[in-house]
Amino acid sequence: MDIILIITSAFAAISCLYISVIMFSNKGRLFVNSLSYLLLLFSISKFIDIGNVIVNKSQFLYYLNISYNNFQEYFVSFLSLLVPVLCLKFFTDHWKTKLNKKQRFVLLFLPPIITILISFLFEKIYYSTIIYVYYQLIGLLSLFLLMKNRKYFIQISVFDLLFAVIITYNMFTFIAYYYLFINDVYLSNSILIVQPLGSVPLGTDNSGGIIKLLLNFILIVLPTYILLKPNLLYGDYFFNADIARSKSESKNNHWSSSKNKQILKKDLRLYKEIKLDISSIIFKIIKVEKNYINNKLIIYKIENIALLVDENTKVVEFIFNYHNNLSFSKYMIKINMLKAGQLIESGYLKQNSVNDLANMFGYSSRSAFYSKFKEFNDSAPSQY
Repeated sequence: MDIILIITSAFAAISCLYISVIMFSNKGRLFVNSLSYLLLLFSISKFIDIGNVIVNKSQFLYYLNISYNNFQEYFVSFLSLLVPVLCLKFFTDHWKTKLNKKQRFVLLFLPPIITILISFLFEKIYYSTIIYVYYQLIGLLSLFLLMKNRKYFIQISVFDLLFAVIITYNMFTFIAYYYLFINDVYLSNSILIVQPLGSVPLGTDNSGGIIKLLLNFILIVLPTYILLKPNLLYGDYFFNADIARSKSESKNNHWSSSKNKQILKKDLRLYKEIKLDISSIIFKIIKVEKNYINNKLIIYKIENIALLVDENTKVVEFIFNYHNNLSFSKYMIKINMLKAGQLIESGYLKQNSVNDLANMFGYSSRSAFYSKFKEFNDSAPSQY
């Protein structure tokens, strides 16, 4: 069991670190404020676990004046209090209802503070039970917030992932505590319901090994699932196979979750109001863009887009101004040419001429249409 725990801990540490680094480096990510930090903390925790095997503990004690086991327990204890907070933080970051600083503090930090204060009212042997109740309450609250905002999370294509994560979270905490209960170790002065690797010397009776192995398995499967779903890392636009895009477009994508220029003073107030929702607004605009390219709806002006994404026109204008590399007129030309390419792929030229296609998009000059089409599709209409 020991060697399996060490190997799976190493895989879990590397997997979590790899995905968190990708999320931090990609400015179009959805989960930067929660999941990426959570995975990073789990990765550090697992590397500290592995340190039980490779670190010279006597030298560690000599140089840092703290035993490695105590250092490990303090960090994992800190992580155990922070995990539920980060789970809730995702929902506050992506909540349509704006929360002020006081409301955020109450929602995120009051539960762990109350938990710590309550623990002082009871004997130390009840710490594990108090933490378990804290975990379950946060898990149920997270599930409630997810279901309450279900339509929104379905719209940004993350509902299934979040539902699976929250259910796994609740089931794991229940199984971990149940395992402590049946082994008569639920009365403990430790706040950990899963003891870190090495808390029991290697080669001895590792009663919590199965729970540790289950946690490692979860921390390997979750990053692997995210890695296999690149839209969760980079956004739906970059990996949606329904949109036929040219090599030119892939290299010069016009959308960016990071601003492309300094925000003017007159726009700062609006920016502060929508900054946490910018990625999701861009995502909604991209879905409209996709449907337009696939000939499922009509767009003439920016007000049409604002209506379709259910946002104020000023918000959409802000997004185009600071997060699109093209002017709106240039943007319309580009998606019109991509739409023309989609029509050709669906067989439009079998019954119509290139002139008919040019006229559809308002081009009376065949050469002007050819030039614009080739600019965004890398070939002339007849060669496409």
